Amino acid sequence: PPHLSPFMDTLHLLVPILGLGGLAIAFLIYRGIAAQSGGEGRVAEIASEIQTGAMVFMKRELTLIAAFAVVVGLLLT
Repeated sequence: PPHLSPFMDTLHLLVPILGLGGLAIAFLIYRGIAAQSGGEGRVAEIASEIQTGAMVFMKRELTLIAAFAVVVGLLLT
């Protein structure tokens, strides 16, 4: 709209650019971590157990959130 200040015009461009920059930085950090060794011996076993536990937690969390979303959706209709 014509009534926007120059700052607001700039802000409309700046927000998506900063968002993409943040995603790029997150990807670079992920690549750096993924390239590192997972460890050997007992350290690798512990890491595997932690990953398994985290996935069980995430599955349970997703199930609860999905059930909550269904209940809220039904209450809103």
